[in-house]
Amino acid sequence: MAAMAHPTNGRNDVPNRIKRLFFSLNVPPPSDKAVEGIYGRILTELLPKKKYSEDVIGMVGPLVEATIQLWMGASSKLMPTPTKFHYVFTIRELARVFGGMARVAQASQYKVIMECKNLKEVKDPKLFLIGLWRHECQRTFVDKLINNPDKKTFEDLLDKVTKEKFKDSFGFEDSELLTQYQFADFMRGDVVNEDGDLLEEAPYVYEACPSNEYIKGVAIEKLE
Repeated sequence: MAAMAHPTNGRNDVPNRIKRLFFSLNVPPPSDKAVEGIYGRILTELLPKKKYSEDVIGMVGPLVEATIQLWMGASSKLMPTPTKFHYVFTIRELARVFGGMARVAQASQYKVIMECKNLKEVKDPKLFLIGLWRHECQRTFVDKLINNPDKKTFEDLLDKVTKEKFKDSFGFEDSELLTQYQFADFMRGDVVNEDGDLLEEAPYVYEACPSNEYIKGVAIEKLE
């Protein structure tokens, strides 16, 4: 079985003489309401009232709406061409964005969101979630782009959606919203005793990096 998108810029149709040999099934993309129902439900389950505050739980709806708006905007502004045939943004991109957020939300025992771990300038868990969301959107979409003008187009779109969805509704300033945080899951070290014996292996906790210099030092240490 093979998936084939509808022919548009950068994609040619398959000849009918070949298609007649196969069983074809057309699956339209899900509606916005269906996407909101899927990922809104997932985030709601991962952000239960017993472990997270009402403010954090209230972010589920705006985050889902912002992701859908960003996804649709990227699909319309960054169209595939013969040299950019992979510029196809499907529901898989949404899954990657929410998948990264789910990695943080489900590890509630580490209190990464509620305590805004590793980000001294951030005290509000809502701002931490917005910063995490922006990072996951950049990681998912920008990694597919092949030149700086396209990356600039997406960054401008991300900033626009961020301000539209979170500035007036939550009363945040642009400087608080338009962040460039980095997240990684290898920053914690092993627990060893005085003799250097391993007592406990480092857990893989997906959390914010204090700075690019810090994460660079951790990466070099791991490589050594």
